[in-house]
Amino acid sequence: MGATRGDLMKLVVGGGSVPVLTGLVAGFLGALGVARFLQSMLFATSVMDALTLFSVSALFLCVALAACLLPAWRAARVDPMPALRQE
Repeated sequence: MGATRGDLMKLVVGGGSVPVLTGLVAGFLGALGVARFLQSMLFATSVMDALTLFSVSALFLCVALAACLLPAWRAARVDPMPALRQE
């Protein structure tokens, strides 16, 4: 109650993006750590393909932000008084 639409969007997107960014950093560091092991199993392929690593990370980030933005946008459009009266 009393929050503006912008505040609500920041709250939902900010709350959803923190675990996503943490997971991306952990996944990136994990990929770097496992790269030596994978190098022995791959044939004629570079383990540290920066373009693939960053493009997959960017794709995950875009999907996660879309998954946060859609519910935040829907929640920001709801008038709180009728919603509270229904409960």
